[in-house]
Parts: sequence; C-alpha cells; structure tokens
Amino acid sequence: MKTYLMICLCIGILHTTTAQNDIAAVTNLKLTKASSKTMKANANYLNSIDTEAMAERALKLRTLVAAYNLKTSDEYDAKEKSVYTVNFKEGQNKVIATYDNNGNILQCKEVYKDIRLPLSVSQKLIKENPGYHIGNTMCKIDYNTQSATKTINYKVELLNDTDRKVVRLTI
Repeated sequence: MKTYLMICLCIGILHTTTAQNDIAAVTNLKLTKASSKTMKANANYLNSIDTEAMAERALKLRTLVAAYNLKTSDEYDAKEKSVYTVNFKEGQNKVIATYDNNGNILQCKEVYKDIRLPLSVSQKLIKENPGYHIGNTMCKIDYNTQSATKTINYKVELLNDTDRKVVRLTI
C-alpha cells in the first residue's frame, strides 16, 4: 500500500512540473492570404530596420513574425482581451514576440548569432582595428511599438594572430 501511495505521489508531482509550457512555439510557418493581412498590420515592425543592412536569415524570420496569424493559435480566445507571447526559433536565431488581441505586434526581442554584419558596421570595425578580422557576431534587437523605440546592439569578436577583442556597438 505504501508503494502505491509513493507512486501516486511521484506521478502527481511530475505531472504538475511538466505542465509549464510556453504559450506558443512556431515551426514551419507558411504564408497565406490571412497572414498577408497580418503583415500589413505589422508593417511598422518590418519597416523599422533597413532591409538592405539586415542579413537574409534575419529578414526571413522577421517576415514570419510579422505574418504570424495569432487567431489560428489554439491558445487564442477572441472573447478575452489579452496579450500573447510567441517564441520563434530558427537555428541559433530566436525572436520572442508579444501580440495584442488583434494580432498586432506590441514588442519583440530578437537574438541572431553568427550573422552577417551590415557593410557600414564591418567597414568601421576593420578601419578602426587594422590587422584584425571579424570572428563571431551577435545581434540583439529590441522593438517596442508603445514607446516607438528600436535598439540594435552588436557584439563582435575581432581576431588577429595573437589577440582577441570583443567590441559592442549600439545603433
């Protein structure tokens, strides 16, 4: 009897700890007509960054974030005014987006690793650090519609034969 009680107790504890999941995670998202309407609503998010300066991987992920149709999510409830947090992940790149009840982006936190730097940034780094070449890179973007702000932070590793530097830039 004691063993049955212990087994039930263990199952009960394990069951409650595995129930803590993210609201939504997105994989293999396809663009549809409904998502093109969502993209128009989130055009400010897409246009907040110069697309010519952004790497292709980041642009694709940002397009998926803007096109995400919240209303198709299982967690969406049209009757309840709420905000929804959705996690997007592609390889080493990650976006955490917060949407309002209508599917509009309120804020995004984006992290891109080993991403191509904009030409102006890489030229500036190489010019200011002769003899070094660019190693690992990381780009963090914070976007907020309510305060109308966007911050782009780059962390760049510069290498030469014997030395290593880490440079941080904010744009």
